Amino acid sequence: RTTRTTSSRFWALRTCSRGALDASGAIAVAGESSNTSPPNTDLVVWRFTDAGALDTSFDGDGVALYSGGYSDRGSEVALDGDGRVLVVGSSDSATSNSFVVLRYTATGVLDTSFSGDGVASYTTADGAMGWCIGMDSRQRIVAAGGSGMPSSANDLAVIRLLDDGSF
Repeated sequence: RTTRTTSSRFWALRTCSRGALDASGAIAVAGESSNTSPPNTDLVVWRFTDAGALDTSFDGDGVALYSGGYSDRGSEVALDGDGRVLVVGSSDSATSNSFVVLRYTATGVLDTSFSGDGVASYTTADGAMGWCIGMDSRQRIVAAGGSGMPSSANDLAVIRLLDDGSF
């Protein structure tokens, strides 16, 4: 379990900043949490009840953190047909920037039936970042972002994932 810090902030990229609302009225949003030791950012998912309180049934305190690289960010959240939380964003290390899709169970734990560890990653030679996520009519995950980061010549990247996290 990752230690939480007090310097969390909501972070959104471009227009992909909406959360996901479930049938009970709970809302999930994603962003990043800054850490001072070591200095980096973690991808964070907050889930709130319909009354606006952190939902303690989600990872024990309503907050789930993912630390896969030096700098991890969540850009958008969606729910699949089984109530699992999908997050798209990026995970940056010293050598690469990856477009990531994470799937959490309804209880806020990374779903290991998805890509083996709950995280599907797409990396190009110039890096990539995920911005938007949703489900298609066949309940496959569709995510969009950019490749070619951090150069100024970015290309659109669209991926579709199967239920097991494979491309």
